[in-house]
Amino acid sequence: MAGNTLALLAGALKKNYHGPIVDTLNNMTPLMSLLDKDYQSVSGTSLKAIVPIKLRSTQGIGAVAEGGALPVAKYVKTAQLEIGLAYNYGSIKFTGQAIAASRKSDTAFANVIDLEVNDMTSSMKVDTNRQFYGDGSGWLAITNGTGSGAHLVTVDNPGTQYLRPGMGIQSYADLSSASADSSDISYGESAGEEDMVGSIPSSTTFELVTHADVEASGTWADNRYICRAGAAAIEMIGLKAIVDNESIKATSSWYGLGDATTTIHGLSRSTYPRLDSVIVHNSNTNTNITEARIQELLDDIEDESGKQDSAATQIIMTTKGVRKAYVDLLAADRRYVKPLQLIGGWQAIGYQAGNRLIPMLVDKHCIPNTLFALDRRYLKIYRAADYDWMSGPTGGDNMFRQTITSSGGTEDAYEANMFVYQGLGCSSFKNQGALRDIVEL
Repeated sequence: MAGNTLALLAGALKKNYHGPIVDTLNNMTPLMSLLDKDYQSVSGTSLKAIVPIKLRSTQGIGAVAEGGALPVAKYVKTAQLEIGLAYNYGSIKFTGQAIAASRKSDTAFANVIDLEVNDMTSSMKVDTNRQFYGDGSGWLAITNGTGSGAHLVTVDNPGTQYLRPGMGIQSYADLSSASADSSDISYGESAGEEDMVGSIPSSTTFELVTHADVEASGTWADNRYICRAGAAAIEMIGLKAIVDNESIKATSSWYGLGDATTTIHGLSRSTYPRLDSVIVHNSNTNTNITEARIQELLDDIEDESGKQDSAATQIIMTTKGVRKAYVDLLAADRRYVKPLQLIGGWQAIGYQAGNRLIPMLVDKHCIPNTLFALDRRYLKIYRAADYDWMSGPTGGDNMFRQTITSSGGTEDAYEANMFVYQGLGCSSFKNQGALRDIVEL
């Protein structure tokens, strides 16, 4: 049927592009695929999941002499975690001209839609997965040196790992207040007009361009936090915050910044040390990976959590460089790498822990020089609902609306928005750990 329009196809498009996209986004990365999703615990106008956590087991037990008094009853000490949800969106837009050019051909019309939807899905997957490894503050890199007029920005560890061409960015001196001044990238720019990441020539430098894709003559100070524009301090809490330990922040911290996430899920780690995860480190100096170091981490998790049955639910997440170092370690000892096939089609190598193999998976967004040992029983993705399209102005199955300009007028273009409200939560921090300071190959 030639002559299709967005109005005629709105219902079919919403249905056709809902199921496949939801499945893709839920299974496109290891953590998304392997972690349980909880849609029942989220409530309230602020969309939080309230989860109880056990801080202390009852100790009303013990041996008693004949005729002696029974142990005095104690109680389990608990607290409530408040797991906030981040609001993530993906937008697509069709110009009137693109629609008109493809209207006479069903194939051309479908190609225009596929291009936009598939690209949005890929970008949303990348950004969501990146947040799983962050701390909620949204910072992606830190400026290394000042700049004025020059368009090449140098950044510190993790370098340009989390930057993408076309990403609108803003820099800040203080993320807690998201304060910026004239020494910051995109200072004074309105929403949608921020400077962007251009080309990325190296792991520590990127080109700064304007929203019109021409060389930017921006200004920035040293040690400024670079964030996706508009996302400072409102992203999803990730593993960088969950798998952390405040008591060692002076000697070993993420990226050697000397800090830690003090408040996690609404509770203070200073008040509740049970909220500290297990960290094995080398005082911010990278050293070679060994099986002894990995086993030390797993043993410490077992000792501090008090649970001896975690191997069946543990997974190891790391980078390509760390995995290669581990594989080289096995090869040097003339041992074979044991491949595993996991739910969702993910392939992993196995770390031999006693009689069990713990899957070791690679994720390109994992924090460099790090190996995470995670117990999936106590990590969940909390959601208000699954991924969905926002309804258009007429409701129902209509997912399109005409674009509104900044002045309140209409534009010859149509938009559709996918959204999800979700957060990563942990209910047993001592079951989660990280081996830091690993030399990558």
